[in-house]
Amino acid sequence: MYQPYPGGAQMPETWRPHAPASVLNAVKVMYAGAVASLVYAIVFVTTITVPFAAPVKILAFVVWLVGLAAVTFLWRGTSSALFKGTPS
Repeated sequence: MYQPYPGGAQMPETWRPHAPASVLNAVKVMYAGAVASLVYAIVFVTTITVPFAAPVKILAFVVWLVGLAAVTFLWRGTSSALFKGTPS
């Protein structure tokens, strides 16, 4: 049986701090990584008969660099403060 929230029907609004620029940049880089991974998958499937095709190696390296950039943005102090819930 469902019991309503004590004190009223609506949940109190929670305060969420704004994400710092480093987190927003990391999100953008992760979207770019998703696109790069999709392109990598398409190139990989289309060149599957060619052993060790150069485009596949280059795209794999690009995907790796994008992932490294996302981790770098998330490792910054302002990002850590957001995840810990403390003001930066």
